[in-house]
Amino acid sequence: MFNLQRIIHPVEPRAFADKYLGTAPLLVLRQSPEYFGELFSMADLAALIDAERLRPPEIRMAKHGEVFRTETIANTLRAGRYVLSGKAKAVRVWREYHAGATVILQSLHRHWPPLQRLCDMLGNEWLSQAQTNIYFTPSGGRGFTAHADGHDVFVLHLSGTKSWTVYQKPHSAVGTGAKQKARGYGRLLKQDPTELIPLGRFTLRPGDLLYLPRGYVHEAAANAEPTLHITLGLAPHRGTYWMRECIAVWCLWLAGAEVGAALRGDPRWTSLVLLAAASTALGLSGGLHFLLKANWSYRLARRPNLAMGVMQRWVSVNVVVRSVVYVAVLDLCLFGVLW
Repeated sequence: MFNLQRIIHPVEPRAFADKYLGTAPLLVLRQSPEYFGELFSMADLAALIDAERLRPPEIRMAKHGEVFRTETIANTLRAGRYVLSGKAKAVRVWREYHAGATVILQSLHRHWPPLQRLCDMLGNEWLSQAQTNIYFTPSGGRGFTAHADGHDVFVLHLSGTKSWTVYQKPHSAVGTGAKQKARGYGRLLKQDPTELIPLGRFTLRPGDLLYLPRGYVHEAAANAEPTLHITLGLAPHRGTYWMRECIAVWCLWLAGAEVGAALRGDPRWTSLVLLAAASTALGLSGGLHFLLKANWSYRLARRPNLAMGVMQRWVSVNVVVRSVVYVAVLDLCLFGVLW
């Protein structure tokens, strides 16, 4: 099973954390074509497309930085601003691919067990949310132009050869504009490569690895053969995730206390009421994202050049402390009212 140590091998995790994590790109050239073979393959990709099991946005297509409309690869039904899409048609996907478009399988870990295990492992190790995208580019093709991502990225190369250019991190790559992402998944903004200073140009082959911290501008193009690679993205958990975790622990504590009291023959109805209240809060806490989003966006926008590793720890500690305080106050208030 893949974990961080196996992904970055032969670099040691401690050396990776000290020299590269959140601060500098890392390139590992292995000359081991089958290194990532157990995760995904060309045959797996063809089977998924031909089976027509995916629907946009689970499958997308892009060419030279332009993402195709949903209607290009799937039947759709529009109702005002809303679009209902059917499954992507294999014939349409292959037609656009042969015309030079890149096939993107978005968040494939939701459907592919090896990638799901990879994301679970990395998410637990980093205390973060992990996701994988698959990029299948025809010979000579280019899916996106120069851009920076709003999260740390590991590129796991599976097949073919692809030429990459990584640029020195510009101060404008991570900004506070309305069209830029302050945190989480996604591109921060497009860049004009003529205004950037190249940091390195290299070719990725099967088994190679590229790590890019948040904000580094990069671009890639396939060479004389089709290429396939996995992009593994890592971003900090949102505040509501940690709040749900704290409330879930509180629910377990209340349930344990009630079971112990029942075994002693002294059931405490107060615990049952608190447990019901906590369970309700757990179910509703997902909606707090809309209340906290503006606050967190503002706070992180004030730290535009903060490395993801530092940002991840800052967000985690800050939110956990706040959530514990919120739950403790709620606990005391409910106990005071019911007792």
